[in-house]
Amino acid sequence: MIGRIYRNVDVYISGASHTPPSPNEMYRQVKAFYMDLQDRAIENVIELAASLTRKTSSNNGGLSS
Repeated sequence: MIGRIYRNVDVYISGASHTPPSPNEMYRQVKAFYMDLQDRAIENVIELAASLTRKTSSNNGGLSS
């Protein structure tokens, strides 16, 4: 499941200040995300979810996705 192709064109969201990453950058981000998950010891699912939410929020200008 690592690094599958999710889309192959740039997308834009009308009225949004956030521009989604290009398909190539998205591929790299998804691959890094899953590699990072494999490296984590999942002892507490709540803490894992919270850390991922913080990481997502800091990477896209405070918008959660």
